[in-house]
Amino acid sequence: IGHHVERCAAILDIVSHGAVGDGSTLNTASINAAIEKCAAAGGGTVLVPAGVYLTGTLHLRSHVNLHLEQGAVLKGSSRLEDYEQAEGLNGREGIVRAGLIRGVDLTDVSITGPGTIDGSGTAFMLPGSTHAGSDFDRGFTRQKERFQPEGTAFEDGPVGYEARPAWPVWLIGCTQVRVHDITVRDAPEWTFRLDGCEDLQVRGLTIRNNPLIPNSDGVHCANCRRVRISDCDLLCGDDCIALSNHGSREGAMEDAVVSNCLLQSRSAAVRIDSG
Repeated sequence: IGHHVERCAAILDIVSHGAVGDGSTLNTASINAAIEKCAAAGGGTVLVPAGVYLTGTLHLRSHVNLHLEQGAVLKGSSRLEDYEQAEGLNGREGIVRAGLIRGVDLTDVSITGPGTIDGSGTAFMLPGSTHAGSDFDRGFTRQKERFQPEGTAFEDGPVGYEARPAWPVWLIGCTQVRVHDITVRDAPEWTFRLDGCEDLQVRGLTIRNNPLIPNSDGVHCANCRRVRISDCDLLCGDDCIALSNHGSREGAMEDAVVSNCLLQSRSAAVRIDSG
């Protein structure tokens, strides 16, 4: 845990709050209880020890460090109903399932490793089906309407799905955000959605997504300021790093540095757009 322990007011183990790391017990309530207690004590570290902890949506709180020890796995439930409903981007996305970790208008929050967050994204996919998003127009291909006809499945994907939870980590309007040395795998959609946040440091992040899953971006920053992304190793089915202006908060996407990263993508390594 390093310097986080030295400045923390409390260190709370999720097992002492009833969490069971057997890979089958749903631990949403017990992990959220540990986070709430830590925040109420003025902040500190919520410790996830070795084990596989099945969970639905968790709510980060200000001044809380969620730390996953070596061998610890936060595993997303494969049941859609275990994820809370939330309003998507500016209401245009409608109501979405919030995904694994969510935080709104927080200060001084961190997610640290060396443990793993497993989004269980593949469990929501339909092998043998093909995904064609709303932005897909066969008219721009050489074969026109004969290209990838409906009902045809392609080995290189992207695969289809009926419904899926949203972003494994979704932070909105947060300041002083740190993501260090964590591994995230098998995201069902964008892995990190950082929306209208300020003072972000993403360092030593590893992402191992299923490249057949559509929209499985790595780190997507929208309308964020002062962003540092470094020393990361990202394998994604869509953009590894995206910097855009189509967030749900006012303001520009500005002052971003990406350095010393290994990026493998089915789309762009680094994408910059106005939205």
